[in-house]
Amino acid sequence: MQKFFIVFLSLISIFSVTAQNEEAETPKHSFEGNYDWEQHMVIAERKRDDAGMLLPLQSYKETVLRGMSFLLDDHLEWFKGSKEDKIDVIQVVLSLMNRESQQLIEELQNYPIGIFGRECLANGFLSGAIQKDSVFSEGTLNARYTRAEIAERVNQVEAFKFLLHHDISNMPQAALRWVLNQKGISTVLSGAKNIAELQGDVSASDAKPFTAEELRLAKELLKKDFEAA
Repeated sequence: MQKFFIVFLSLISIFSVTAQNEEAETPKHSFEGNYDWEQHMVIAERKRDDAGMLLPLQSYKETVLRGMSFLLDDHLEWFKGSKEDKIDVIQVVLSLMNRESQQLIEELQNYPIGIFGRECLANGFLSGAIQKDSVFSEGTLNARYTRAEIAERVNQVEAFKFLLHHDISNMPQAALRWVLNQKGISTVLSGAKNIAELQGDVSASDAKPFTAEELRLAKELLKKDFEAA
């Protein structure tokens, strides 16, 4: 079955909170008994056609609400009982540098569930733009790494450059093509800052799949899984 590539553009809302004093309490999660998430959300019902098949989501808002209905109503029953009428799609972290989800992906082959790969560029390290001397702004995800940790990740990316050949000309294409090569993956989620990046990401779905030998070597070269965001 042909795999489709979806570029996922996320909207980030930045909230500025001013503390009134140092002892002000931080809002707590529902499992701590101080906030009832379900009472503050509208849960969307699943919509089905006459044959009982789930209908496509119609809007961003409905997408969010449908997702919340799974989280709040069904999370304890997702993988129990019948293999039908459970989750439609899940997201998993998967990249050349983090393959911890591969066992889960393999197990889900027994269920009619779509699997989206995310963080496929390993927090930007597989973009090929990060160097050993790169400096990250305070407060960003990669600012937490020491100089040695950055160098280790850059060296790992260098080792994967044997994947650049033929119609794969850069590391983002190689990284996304590798994820699409993985059995069970339906599509990948990626971001783009401009049209050129968007076109480059999409081209990964048209690139020729890696050979079994290339996949074997890529697996052998990864000595450990690097943590995800």
